[in-house]
Amino acid sequence: MKSNFVTYKVASTAMLAISALSCLSMKKNMTNFTIKTGLLSAAILLLNVGIAQQAHANSANEVIQLVNQARSQGRVCGNQRFGAAGLLNRNGSLMNASQSHSTDMARTRKMSHTGSNGSSMSDRATRAGYRWRGIAENVAAGQKSSRSVVQAWLKSPGHCKNIMNPNYNEAGLGLARGRNNVLYWTMMFGRR
Repeated sequence: MKSNFVTYKVASTAMLAISALSCLSMKKNMTNFTIKTGLLSAAILLLNVGIAQQAHANSANEVIQLVNQARSQGRVCGNQRFGAAGLLNRNGSLMNASQSHSTDMARTRKMSHTGSNGSSMSDRATRAGYRWRGIAENVAAGQKSSRSVVQAWLKSPGHCKNIMNPNYNEAGLGLARGRNNVLYWTMMFGRR
C-alpha cells in the first residue's frame, strides 16, 4: 500500500509541475524557455520514476502470488518430493534486503548470492532488521517477467526446494534493471 501512495504522490507532483508549465505565458526569451524545458524534463522524470516504482511493486506482488500458487500444490524438486506448503506472507524487512541485493547486482551487472561488499543473504536479512531462525534466497537475471522467473526457479532443484520448503512463512522480493537492460531478481524466504 505504501508503494501505491508513493507512486501517486510522485505522479501527482509531476502532473502538478506539467500543469504549472502550461499556465505560464510563453515568452520568446531563451532563459524562460530553458527554465520551462528544465521543469518539464524534471516533471517527466518524476513521472517515469513513479511508473517504474509501481511496475516493480506489481512485479513483487505477482512473484509472491505465483510462488504461493506453486506452494499450494505438491511437487518434486530434483529428487525430493514436497507436499503442499502454507502461504508466504510479504515481509517488509525481507523486501528491503531483497531490493538492496537486486540493486547491487544491477549496479555491478553480476548475478550472485554474494554482495559486492562480501555480504551473504543472512548478513543482508539481519542488516535489514529481520530476526530470522531460517533464511534462504533465490536470485536470477535476465528473465523479463514475473512468470518467467518463477518458472525458471521451479525448474532448478535448489531454487524449487527454497520455494517449497514448508519451514518458510515470510518472503520478500527485489527487482532492479541494470544499465545493460537486464532485470536482476532476488527473493528471500524466512522464518522468525
